[in-house]
Amino acid sequence: MVGLLRALRCMLIAGITNRIIETSLTVLLVFTPLARGAVQVWAVSLTYFITLVMLSAYVLRIIFSPQPRWVKTPLDFPLVALFVLAIISSFYSIERYASLMALMKLANCIVLYFIIVNTIRHRDQVRRVAYTITIVGAFLAIFGMIKYLGEMSPPWWDYDVKYKGMVSTFGCKNHLAGYMEMAIPITIGLLIAAKKGGAKALWRFSLFFLCVSLVLSLSRGGWMSGLLALGFMLMVYLLKAKKKYMGLMATGVTVMTVMVLTVLASTPVIEKLETLTHGQDAPNWQSRSAVWAGTLDLIRDHPFLGTGPGTFSIAFTPYRPVGVNARFLHTHNDYLHFVSETGILTVGVILWLIVATFRSGIRKIRTTKSRLTLGITLGSLTGIVAIMIHSVADFNLHIMANAILLTVLAGLLMAVRSRTFPGEAGGFPILGQIRNLQSAIRNIIMVAILLFFATGSHYLYRMFMGAYYVTQARGIEKGKERNTAIPAYRKAIEYAPNNPEYHFLFGKFYLNFAEAAKDRALKEVLFQNASWELEKARKRSPREARTYLALAQVSEAISYLQSTKSINPDTEKYYRTAVSLDPNSTQHRYLLARYYKRAGKVDEALRQLKTMITLDPNTDRYVRRSRFWQEPGVDEAVEKGLQQALENGLTRKTAAGVLASRLAEKRRWIEAAEVYKQANPQGVFADRTAYYLTMGQYLLQGGKKREAESFFLRGVTSAPDRARVIRRLTADFKTAGKLDELFALLEKLKVRYPEVVEIDLYWAQVLYREENYQAARFHLDRFLKRRETAEADYWMAMTCKELKEPYRAETYIKRAIRWEPESALYHHFYAGILYEAWRYAEALKEADAAVRASHSKNPWHLDRKARILYRMKRYEESIETWELAASLKPGHNAFRRNIEMAKKARDIS
Repeated sequence: MVGLLRALRCMLIAGITNRIIETSLTVLLVFTPLARGAVQVWAVSLTYFITLVMLSAYVLRIIFSPQPRWVKTPLDFPLVALFVLAIISSFYSIERYASLMALMKLANCIVLYFIIVNTIRHRDQVRRVAYTITIVGAFLAIFGMIKYLGEMSPPWWDYDVKYKGMVSTFGCKNHLAGYMEMAIPITIGLLIAAKKGGAKALWRFSLFFLCVSLVLSLSRGGWMSGLLALGFMLMVYLLKAKKKYMGLMATGVTVMTVMVLTVLASTPVIEKLETLTHGQDAPNWQSRSAVWAGTLDLIRDHPFLGTGPGTFSIAFTPYRPVGVNARFLHTHNDYLHFVSETGILTVGVILWLIVATFRSGIRKIRTTKSRLTLGITLGSLTGIVAIMIHSVADFNLHIMANAILLTVLAGLLMAVRSRTFPGEAGGFPILGQIRNLQSAIRNIIMVAILLFFATGSHYLYRMFMGAYYVTQARGIEKGKERNTAIPAYRKAIEYAPNNPEYHFLFGKFYLNFAEAAKDRALKEVLFQNASWELEKARKRSPREARTYLALAQVSEAISYLQSTKSINPDTEKYYRTAVSLDPNSTQHRYLLARYYKRAGKVDEALRQLKTMITLDPNTDRYVRRSRFWQEPGVDEAVEKGLQQALENGLTRKTAAGVLASRLAEKRRWIEAAEVYKQANPQGVFADRTAYYLTMGQYLLQGGKKREAESFFLRGVTSAPDRARVIRRLTADFKTAGKLDELFALLEKLKVRYPEVVEIDLYWAQVLYREENYQAARFHLDRFLKRRETAEADYWMAMTCKELKEPYRAETYIKRAIRWEPESALYHHFYAGILYEAWRYAEALKEADAAVRASHSKNPWHLDRKARILYRMKRYEESIETWELAASLKPGHNAFRRNIEMAKKARDIS
């Protein structure tokens, strides 16, 4: 009887723990992608907590199981080896806190994998996990398309992105693509396993949305990895199914057709496809390859143990290549990233993991007779292949949602079995004598589990609250409520005292607060507090260049505040340390140059400026805006920096544009053209319109008329919108005073592109401004015979007015107003015609319309209305209107004279 009760109790506990584990896994799969990919600290801490719940439930299940067993898989040893390598590397880490966070993330994934392979064993469990992945993926796809099409989305996911692609709930299109390329194969696996028509229809419907979302993500890495993985999946399936693949072939053809149609129907997709050949994204690819080369240099200097898990963003700054101006937090190659942080032994472990995964997956696919096992195994293996390919050029494995999904796929791949393989005969017993343990020992183990759960939960709670208060403090700081932000920062540091980032943010906050403060005593206190917090950040992260830069700014500010004549030596030391840790940072170079200038070391300042220009030629604008422009020798230093930047492939085009612009300012047009040739975009389909037009402008100004005309013609030919380019050409020629050359060019363009009817309109505008009204009317007549627009009617009205044909002018301006009734310009012009014809009542109506259309913000529209009111002897209203105009244009004395005139007329009347 006691044995029966014990067995019932064990079954009950096993059922409860299994339910907890499976429910927690479902919550994890749903929560991580919806929480913007779970990249923020609060989301990561909740993810860890869910895994902690699963681990505690699993350990309880082991304790109360009569014969608990550990399931062996081919990935056990390589995963343990990877974790051991990471631990050893963390002992020599350049920042312990970052390594601790990275170890927690790795441990979370490894623990989750072992729990899945030991608990998700039954067919129904496997189905439910696969269903969850597909349903979540379909929701992300549908929601992403709604958001992509501009419809309303909840505030939590309503944030701006820097690119056209669909992001759904993620912060980056590439990470959404990484999720979809893993979810698509699982959905296809469910199609393989499905027997009923209804289920197949549902999975086909989901597959459609998943594929469309992958296409609309506009992620080239996602496209290539997804297509290569699906090709791998088809090949493996055909080898397995042989002739029984007609259904899959039909599905594949349908999906590919839908994807092609979506591509053809989407202009952004076409634009992105073009970048594969025309070189538009060449700088992006060049910067990534340069970062990979810099990462290899980092690996050479730290070959065996790396720099420590989670330290890449700090360790890489001294290796950041010239011309790569962004701060790279990841390598955009997960393999290089892991090796740089944990050493070259990681290469062997990664290869071990890959070989073990493929051997196990292919073997199960070949031997299984179960449709479910075939579908889930094939889908999981294909998803792993997809993310492995994508990881060559991105950092999807650092996104928690994608790392969790990869872990689940690996767990499903190893957990689903159709038969027992040698060496995998149900695993091996653990705690085999657990039923013989005394209840006291069992209670001790249970208490230990509870303590472990409580301790872990408390630590995760502190992580969560620290992130919460930092986010709150930064939000308050943006609202300029600085006094309210201080308690929030203090609470964040109270919850996470060892986090150097929080100390750095608090120190920067104090620095910004002190710079904005007016009271001298308050400034001193705030600067001192900033120094304390930044010193704490420096001690916890001694390789962080941003901290030294902030310390230098604080030290310099304190010196100026105390009116110290001598320069504080600590200031220069901090600046130089910041530059040594991040030598290719243009911000650090600029601030150091500014410090040297104030310290009277002009030569050192110019040397730093020259280096800054070499690193990023666009920083020339900083020199122009600052006092450096007045220093002797600065022009020479900038040009030397630009000449050096021309030698770097990453900065050549930008440097050529900036240097050519500087030469053009000095009217050295031919030299500017020679330099600007290096800015020619590369690629067969590259858009060279702007390049051709700029080259033509330089050559035209330099007197090379024939060569300039050739470039202008090529620019018009290559332009997708020829009318817009021709409008720009007319403005450039007019600015250069080359009207004869312009008219000759327009003649050739008229013959070559007769379909561009706007040529006559732009031609007429130039002639009008040159007061050649008869010729202008000729071209306007020719334009209006082919197309009627409000702009053409307006110019014709102005031309007729100058030709003393007021009735024709009135006809055309009335037609222009019919085209665009809300145009203030057209109403203003019509009011002028009516005013000159002494039709004051009608003129006042049009002047009122012009003022309303311009929201009473245009002084000239107000002036015309006031003149009309004056002529109608409505002096009070005219005075009020002129006063409003004068308030908008206080330096215009004519308005004041008109006000005095109206006041005199009012007094006389």
